[in-house]
Amino acid sequence: MRSPVLGFNHNLKHLGIVFHVQTEDSGVQNPHIMTHLFHGGGILGTKKMIYDPASSVDVVKALMQAQHRSVLKELKAGKFDDKIAKYFGNRGETLEEAARQSDAQWQVREPG
Repeated sequence: MRSPVLGFNHNLKHLGIVFHVQTEDSGVQNPHIMTHLFHGGGILGTKKMIYDPASSVDVVKALMQAQHRSVLKELKAGKFDDKIAKYFGNRGETLEEAARQSDAQWQVREPG
């Protein structure tokens, strides 16, 4: 029995705020791939894919990469924008305030 495939993690700036995207394999005994969109400790979105437990490591890794990229693209395309606005609104923050705090925390520099 194989171990879970090593996952992927990326930080991505969107709406001036740094978000974290994490993809992980749960292994053969629980054959699914989970990708979460995080800010701080909060999960803003999740995508789950169930796969055939007989799949090779290379197949699982390819599925993970595709799902991870899909969530990154969806974030940049604005698919999560309503959830993001609601998340910060429930915390009593505007998106502008969250962006200032995010820049201070991550010391993110714009390219160029």
